[in-house]
Amino acid sequence: MSSVSRTPNISRSKLSNTQKLLLEKHDAIVLANGKTPFGEDFYVYLKVDKASIEKMQRDVQAGQIVNFFEYGDVLDFGPGVKPPEEVIERIKEKYVDKATFI
Repeated sequence: MSSVSRTPNISRSKLSNTQKLLLEKHDAIVLANGKTPFGEDFYVYLKVDKASIEKMQRDVQAGQIVNFFEYGDVLDFGPGVKPPEEVIERIKEKYVDKATFI
């Protein structure tokens, strides 16, 4: 499975002041999704720092093809738009006190 997305779906809005403050202490955990070059949906959980998430948002807004590996650590990925519940719970449990979920 490729982590390159022709149609990524991440928050297109700028980070709030609260989120920016939280990112001074923690990295962000981002759930994004997109389509492979073959048109298949996928989800990806990323651990990114403040500068990388802002760059990723700018790239998405500019309509660029996004390679999620360029922005941070890929924690999990798989087919479909939404991860299975057990993946969501595992990520939340592991990073609840170590990162800001965006």
